[in-house]
Amino acid sequence: MISSRGVADRWRRATYGLAAVGLEVGASAWAVGLRPSLSGLLVPLSVAGVILCALGVVVRRPLLNGWATVLVATALMAGEVGRPVEVVVPAAYAVLLLASTELAWRSAQLATTQDWERGALRRWWWLMGALCPGGFAVAVLSGLVGSAALGAGSALAVLGGAGVLALGALVLRGVQRLGR
Repeated sequence: MISSRGVADRWRRATYGLAAVGLEVGASAWAVGLRPSLSGLLVPLSVAGVILCALGVVVRRPLLNGWATVLVATALMAGEVGRPVEVVVPAAYAVLLLASTELAWRSAQLATTQDWERGALRRWWWLMGALCPGGFAVAVLSGLVGSAALGAGSALAVLGGAGVLALGALVLRGVQRLGR
């Protein structure tokens, strides 16, 4: 017989897994919706990514979820070819895929015999709450620097690139502190 704690852990694992697959479905729909004229290419990539994500959650193999993210991100990037350079959409998309992959990983971790106390779960949620907006800010800033560098000299690109790296290091340092 499964204890009430075991039922709660299975429910939490299923919830995280479903959320991961749901985010992959949303990201896939977004990619296809941005460029419906390429649906013949984007739909198979997206469907393969969603199936791989669901399979990774069911068999508890986070590596499959990483590959699912690669397929779904490839669908977005293929849809962006030939369009004007955008900064916010790819950054938001990246954060969506980061959250999906992290939820899939968490679902697999909950399936092990590890005991996640409340403090560890709370720190994980704080970590995600910091990593997603921080990652979005770094991605937008790097996109802006990259866009500005297209029309400016290489000195601006180097200076902006260094600033992005510094901001990324600050975000990661803050995330490390939250993870402790």
